[in-house]
Amino acid sequence: LFLGVLAAGAVSAFAERVRAISAEWVPPRPGLWLRLATLLPVILVLVEGLNATPHPVVPRQPEAMRVVDGPLLVLPSDQNTDQNVMLWSTTAFQPIVNGGSGFTPRSLAEMRQVTESFPDAVSVAYLRERGVRAVILLRDRAKGTKWEEVANRSVESLDIQREELGSTVIFRL
Repeated sequence: LFLGVLAAGAVSAFAERVRAISAEWVPPRPGLWLRLATLLPVILVLVEGLNATPHPVVPRQPEAMRVVDGPLLVLPSDQNTDQNVMLWSTTAFQPIVNGGSGFTPRSLAEMRQVTESFPDAVSVAYLRERGVRAVILLRDRAKGTKWEEVANRSVESLDIQREELGSTVIFRL
């Protein structure tokens, strides 16, 4: 705002100066060069206002994030994915155990380590103890991670429900 006011003042002063110079001439109209010089600040302001900054594309929210109630865990869990999960959770504001900041809390690091073998009896019991009621696996992001095979593991003996929704797999604990 301050720069805008400063620029407006400079343009006004420049226009006054042009008017004063042209008043001394006969006839009292600015010449072609002065008229073009008056347009220069306007052109510079317009060019400066053009937005050529590349903007990153925000990954689309998985449909499962809109239909699953929390508390929930989204796999894979890493710093970059968890940043997106926090954003996606603002649609319904369901509680999530994923998260990211400048450091990884011990509890989150422990949860990531325990859930590497999900779904198994140990990880399911661990998540239930912490109140987690659902786990969402993002298949497209799980490729090449420790959670890549989660979608293929059996859940028959674990008393959990498995549901596929688009490119996600929902495990209801």
